[in-house]
Amino acid sequence: MTKLSPQLRKEVDQIVSQYEFKQGAVLPILHKVQETYGYLVEDVLDGVAEYLNIPHVDIFEIATFYFFFKTKPAGKNSIYVCDSISCYLLEKELIIAQLEKELGIKPGETTADGKFSLFTTSCIGACGRAPAMMINDKTYFELAPEKISRILKEY
Repeated sequence: MTKLSPQLRKEVDQIVSQYEFKQGAVLPILHKVQETYGYLVEDVLDGVAEYLNIPHVDIFEIATFYFFFKTKPAGKNSIYVCDSISCYLLEKELIIAQLEKELGIKPGETTADGKFSLFTTSCIGACGRAPAMMINDKTYFELAPEKISRILKEY
């Protein structure tokens, strides 16, 4: 387990102790790794896979399935624009275009100052108030391009 620091190993042991099968602790462990490093560092994922006796590819599939996990460093503020059918029909492309214009980045990129990263995600559960986006843990509903500047100024 050389790929997990002693402190992280201790925390992972504590998480695993709460589960009947250690493989059931994958998601909480990945959350802990991301909390510790800011994203899911590949060597640490290798250590987690080894510790849980799960193939690395399975850990990577889990890490890339959920939008809240990051596999590369991200900005201080993560913006997630919903890409569900509701948001799509209500022109989420205009929201993304405005964000791209104001931030100077495209989805999957981070601003040069490290302040913002922009992502799209399949659903944030706000279909009734689409189009929607999240910045970190805060959700913004019924978006229009003219609202974007004001929202970004909060950060």
